[in-house]
Amino acid sequence: MTLELIRTPCVGICELVVPWGVCKGCGRTESELGAWMGMTDKERDQVMLECEARLAVLLFQPERLNNKGQNNA
Repeated sequence: MTLELIRTPCVGICELVVPWGVCKGCGRTESELGAWMGMTDKERDQVMLECEARLAVLLFQPERLNNKGQNNA
């Protein structure tokens, strides 16, 4: 039996940003996390591109990372 390694954007920081339901570490949604093992390589590659875009939004709008989805100013 041969084990196949599956690429993943996981960086070990597993925390969902509420209310968006996006992982703070990798940028995957809850549904993507659940479906990951059943996806094709092509589907995972597409999700990883989308994750980069999501994380860019979160990084440039840090108030979204406070898990409240509000600016507390």
